[in-house]
Amino acid sequence: MEKKRFKMYKAGKKWVFAPIVFFGLTALGTTSASADTVQSATPFSSSQQQIQSTNDEKQQAIQSSSVSLTSSSSNSEKTVSSSNSQPVATVKSNEVSNVKNQVSTASTSAKTSTPVESVQSAKRESSSSQAKTSVSSSPAKVQVMNFAVQPAQSTAATSKTNSQAAKSNSKETSKVAQSASVKAAKSSSQSVSSSIKSSVASTPVEKTIQNENSAVKNSPSVSNDSNMKVSQATPVNLTPANDAQLKQSTPAEVSNVKATTNSTSTTQAATQTQRVMPVSFAASGTPYIDISQNQGYVTPDTVDISSYQPNMSVSDFQQLKKYGIKNVIVKTSQYSDYVNPYATQQIQNAEAAGLNVAVYHYAGFANPAQATQEADYLAGVLQKLNVPKDMAVICDLESSYTKNSQVGSSLSAFWKELGNKGYKNQVLYTYESYASQYPQVLNTISHNKIWMAQYPYSPTNYWNSQYGAWQYNDDGHCPGISYTFDLSHCYNPSIFARGGQAALNGQQFVNGHWQFYKNGQAVRNQYVWIGNQNKEVYYDGNGNMVYGQQNINGHWQYFDTVTGAQAKSQYVWIANQNKEVYYDGLGNMVYGQQKINGKWQYFDTVTGAQVKNQYVWIGNQHKEVYYDGLGNMVYGQQMINGHWQYFDPVTGAQAKNQYVWIANQNKEVYYNGVGNMVYGWQVIDGHKQYFDPVTGAQVKNTTITIDGKKYTFDRIGNLI
Repeated sequence: MEKKRFKMYKAGKKWVFAPIVFFGLTALGTTSASADTVQSATPFSSSQQQIQSTNDEKQQAIQSSSVSLTSSSSNSEKTVSSSNSQPVATVKSNEVSNVKNQVSTASTSAKTSTPVESVQSAKRESSSSQAKTSVSSSPAKVQVMNFAVQPAQSTAATSKTNSQAAKSNSKETSKVAQSASVKAAKSSSQSVSSSIKSSVASTPVEKTIQNENSAVKNSPSVSNDSNMKVSQATPVNLTPANDAQLKQSTPAEVSNVKATTNSTSTTQAATQTQRVMPVSFAASGTPYIDISQNQGYVTPDTVDISSYQPNMSVSDFQQLKKYGIKNVIVKTSQYSDYVNPYATQQIQNAEAAGLNVAVYHYAGFANPAQATQEADYLAGVLQKLNVPKDMAVICDLESSYTKNSQVGSSLSAFWKELGNKGYKNQVLYTYESYASQYPQVLNTISHNKIWMAQYPYSPTNYWNSQYGAWQYNDDGHCPGISYTFDLSHCYNPSIFARGGQAALNGQQFVNGHWQFYKNGQAVRNQYVWIGNQNKEVYYDGNGNMVYGQQNINGHWQYFDTVTGAQAKSQYVWIANQNKEVYYDGLGNMVYGQQKINGKWQYFDTVTGAQVKNQYVWIGNQHKEVYYDGLGNMVYGQQMINGHWQYFDPVTGAQAKNQYVWIANQNKEVYYNGVGNMVYGWQVIDGHKQYFDPVTGAQVKNTTITIDGKKYTFDRIGNLI
């Protein structure tokens, strides 16, 4: 959510930067993906941090953030230039030599401008970043390595190394300010006068400034309003520097820095500033998605933005809307000391383009007390930004500071305090591995108000449909817009709506279930005809579409297990009950004798199972009939189980102990007590009669020879 590279961090993947070749030097750097976060070591006050760090640790952190310059004794002046040929750092070699004579490795530090989302990082946790600027021995070139930001909780080995380095730097480097990296922007017309080789270390996502997709973060500006301050909030760490930060409104800039090797102090030269444009990076395996094209991926309807998309115009948002985007989620704040300077402009322009807008806050609380304070701070920010209280407010829960056994109660405290301030339309954003490690956070809010992030390499299938929305890609592109976007798909169309409930109509996929809305209200316990799909479905008491066999209003009914379409005037095989049943024109299961498609059929009066290849006694009609393999009642002469039998051509009643004239065969036959045609000598009603042993035809009014003897039968077939 925070920025594009961060999403790969969530998925456990690494970003690979293409080799950058300057002056014949090639550097290949890898870094863990990171978020659109401020480079703040902790989200809370320095007094809180003192609980967790000793004086030795702070001294170590100060020493570790120094800029080390190593140079040969060349007398020439060595200069590092940015892409627009403005000087960045100048080191006089004779000064380097002087320092080098005093210590084996001369060290110095350079003060640089803080990133736009990194105002209080040095104050909050000085060990959150380490900077080393090494000067090569080349007589005309200086190679600058961007600082490597390290986690506050470094390993023992790292701590030992930093401690040793700090000692070797001596007293000359004890007064060190935090250094920052200067990104090389792409230049279309200017030649590159010097090389900058950058490598960024893997850090927690809330503390990194790693080669951001937008270098706008390098500005000290934190507010888009010239008189912006959060006076009505209860900020946790609102130091004078923080308060000044909230009042600033300067555009995002990067100041070029001129550093010297003065052994007792570090000077900062105010030089020409330049606006740094966003730089796009691509993640290995992450699909490039053009929202204007049908690439077979999940359909996006939501994007989230922050200071990395700073200057989006109304027409930009209209372009997003043109290609199906409905919701824009704008970052407002982070921890308790940062405000997105572009938030007001972004919200206003997105709304002017006719898009629904929600806002998000990047959380950093570590316990319920801090969560309450941070929610109070956020409420003050929202009030100053004129965010309506019915607008959806998302808590972005991904920072490592929040990861502990109290996270569930901390988040609950955050929701409670935010609600007390009037912001009750609450949504949780987190990512799949976070939720797996801390599932308790999912129990603090309804699942259809959870926005889950998980990035498959090929998002062609719809994942995480049990939640309200799914963020599935961070390399989204829209024609006419230079920025890239995180892409999301909403399962609950009202998750980001004002008031938490959009005036929905029609079929909607909500929280993993298909539902149907009429004027914003979900249909419950009701049939709905969906014309464009030519089906009737049913929504239960929870408003969810039903599937399979259902007992509704005292009738068994059946709904397709895939589409939910109700079975009407239709046979259905119910495998787990080993039966075929029939549902009439109303969709109700039928029982007993039924005339279906012009044929009489029979269904068990208890189970509804259709009778096939079976005799049935129909008591109210005092007859026994037979239903064939298709379940249809049979008529006339039939061969059943190897016997000729006869069923009334009108009623289907089986002939038993009965003579039958079969006209088309010009014969009269007799069917015994079980309904089988008889052959040879028979005694019927006390009279001896004879039936052809092959055809079953009765012998009447004639004399025939049987087994060598002659026998005469009268006109009704009795032996004379």
